[in-house]
Amino acid sequence: MHKIITIIFFLGLTFLSYCSSVPKKENGDTTENSTPLASSDDEAIIPRKYQSIYIHNFNNNSFVADMTGRLKDHLNLRFSMDKTLKLEGDKNQAHLFLYGDIDIFEKIPRSYNAMGEPDKFLLLIVVTIRIKPNEIIFKDDIYDKREVRYETYYSPQSPPYESESNAKDRLLKGLAERIHTAVIKGWYSELKSPRELGTPLSK
Repeated sequence: MHKIITIIFFLGLTFLSYCSSVPKKENGDTTENSTPLASSDDEAIIPRKYQSIYIHNFNNNSFVADMTGRLKDHLNLRFSMDKTLKLEGDKNQAHLFLYGDIDIFEKIPRSYNAMGEPDKFLLLIVVTIRIKPNEIIFKDDIYDKREVRYETYYSPQSPPYESESNAKDRLLKGLAERIHTAVIKGWYSELKSPRELGTPLSK
């Protein structure tokens, strides 16, 4: 009998502890709306009340032609594959705006053939992204600004042969993936390249 009473007492304490841990609604709000979509180092990124995003064309400060349109195409495709934020075609209906600047694009020779001509190149792109809410819908002002970069190699002369245009497309696709990750999940060091981590690049 004593064991049964002890078990009942323990179950009662467990139930009370559970009830006290369940979030309560206040003013119609719930934890579903206040919990961030993701966080990095305990820093809230995007509250759940933001459900959709509109992607603006980036300003092109690199002066390299055809970068803005191709980047937006890759961003639209990447965000459309993820249901965390709905990709909104009408900017007036979007909860969030994503826009930014293409700050740097570099094509750097990394190795040379017997004739002294470059046969392997590093492509590097650096952008600044900004996220802000649609002030027509939301009066509160979250604002996120961060630098995102991506790099890749290609060779027009050595296998696997690749054109510069195709390599640029891979570069922009990788950048779009990284921007998506920065928006949804925050910035993680394991996504960074050796250059960003300060590790010397091998030739």
